[in-house]
Amino acid sequence: IQINTKGTFGIEIEVEGQNLLRAISGKWMDIVDGSLRGESREYILRKPLPLDQAKEAILHLKKALDANKSILNFSFRTSVHVHVNVLEMDKEQIRTFLYLSHLFEDALVDYSGNSRVGNRFCLRCSDAEWKIGAMYAFFTSKGFRNLNEDQLKYSAINLCPMMTQGSVEFRSMRGNLDSEILFPWFDVLQNIRNLSLIMTTKEIASEAVNQPETLINKVFGDYLTLFDYSGMKQDLK
Repeated sequence: IQINTKGTFGIEIEVEGQNLLRAISGKWMDIVDGSLRGESREYILRKPLPLDQAKEAILHLKKALDANKSILNFSFRTSVHVHVNVLEMDKEQIRTFLYLSHLFEDALVDYSGNSRVGNRFCLRCSDAEWKIGAMYAFFTSKGFRNLNEDQLKYSAINLCPMMTQGSVEFRSMRGNLDSEILFPWFDVLQNIRNLSLIMTTKEIASEAVNQPETLINKVFGDYLTLFDYSGMKQDLK
């Protein structure tokens, strides 16, 4: 891992359809994904990008596919995976980032689409509680030795890429290229990352119990109405 890798977001977008672009130049590359069916591609950013550039890259990809008259089919097999760069974080900041991410895991997965809730390719801690034990072991004693990729790679929040790419992978988002869906998703992940650099787990836990509205607003900001659901405050506690 090159510790000087810059850019916050690495993005992978799975697509099925017709007349899909291949051998894309610029910010994107494309590969074959064996989990998809028919004519299909997975479009991957060549390198991590800052928030604004990541949004711009999404618009450029959509424009290129439209110009090619591609027919996009985002079936239940497709998804959008977002890697968040944690190379510049120390261990405590990574712990805070994962703690805060998992406090809001249900909201993140709910926003990703009904087909993603309980999906075996993006399991929440509430679906597979053994992940909590794996995270505990990672931070207490065993470190990377306890991150078993075969067991953890289909988590909604996947820790394993930390070993090879220096990132945490958010896997729950349904397949789409809709900026009105993806941009709020990116912004909230950016908010979680930023908060993890300035808050401790104890401070977050205290707010979650005593001032849940404050913490919720910090995480979701102007997008709260998109992510909110009945019982969020109680779930935080």
